Amino acid sequence: MRDNERPFERRIYSSSSQSLLSESGSCATHLRSGPAISYGSESLLIGINYTGSKSQLSGCINDVHNVQRPEPHLRPTRENMINAMRWLVQGTQAGDSLFFHYSGHGGTVKDVNGDEASGYDSTLIPVDYESAGQIIDDDLFEILVKPLPQGVKMHAILDCCHSGTIFDLPYSYRPNADGKITMSEFATKAKALLADWQQFSHSKDMGSRMKSGMAMFQQGKSLFNAVSHRNEGGQEWEQASRTQGPHGAVYCFSGCKDNQTSADATIAGQASGAMSWGLLTTLQQQPQQTYAQVLQNTRQLLLGKYTQVPQLAVGAQTSMDIPMVF
Repeated sequence: MRDNERPFERRIYSSSSQSLLSESGSCATHLRSGPAISYGSESLLIGINYTGSKSQLSGCINDVHNVQRPEPHLRPTRENMINAMRWLVQGTQAGDSLFFHYSGHGGTVKDVNGDEASGYDSTLIPVDYESAGQIIDDDLFEILVKPLPQGVKMHAILDCCHSGTIFDLPYSYRPNADGKITMSEFATKAKALLADWQQFSHSKDMGSRMKSGMAMFQQGKSLFNAVSHRNEGGQEWEQASRTQGPHGAVYCFSGCKDNQTSADATIAGQASGAMSWGLLTTLQQQPQQTYAQVLQNTRQLLLGKYTQVPQLAVGAQTSMDIPMVF
């Protein structure tokens, strides 16, 4: 959920090349004119203020209007959101560029299939979540990431709480001194546990070796599934970088770490998500930047004002010093 939340609202807009979801109700005003960024052939924008609910937000519709201002089309129920996501990726082919923006509530639910190290799935929260349920990260991967053919690029912005790994992508960018991308915490822990299991398996004490080794193997296997997502065909391990090979390239900017909340703020007199404001502002100030620079400059704009730390997850281990091109 986002900080300072109030009841929910959403709205969907559609044209030949874009779709936006938002709930019915009074539209946000005092919007910036014109698109904040440009993007490729297809886009899906979702903004939900949850108007009239106990968890109402103020800036989510503004966030998507600041990116692009389409005409209203559909209400962002769970069914409509999922159908719109499927529309976004349907029929894509090499050379296509997709853009997905979600601004609204994010939550967590108990992980039931053992693929999350934390024990919880991250979620998007539709306007009808109380009756229809939330959309978990496993579903987001299956709907938006897995179908992408090789040669398709997707940029995603998810300005919501608990969103650091919400696309279930295997790599998270850690802009430390070396500036290199590293495996996600899930994969790193899994590899360490599997290495420990190998060490214990060579113990001379057979009983201890078997007991400890099997326990560590199962734990490591569970953690690694958070990245590899064992398939239904019985293959033991998929490639850790799931968007390599037959899949497209995915870059997911999210509002905060999995254990953090994202702020619903008022900035320069306008209601806005803090992360959406920061990312769009840095792109407006300097359109030509690398992925690493966009992330670092977005974080810098929020530093000292908000506790959240925006994240960047990707589907393949690659350089973040290449230009960010939509």
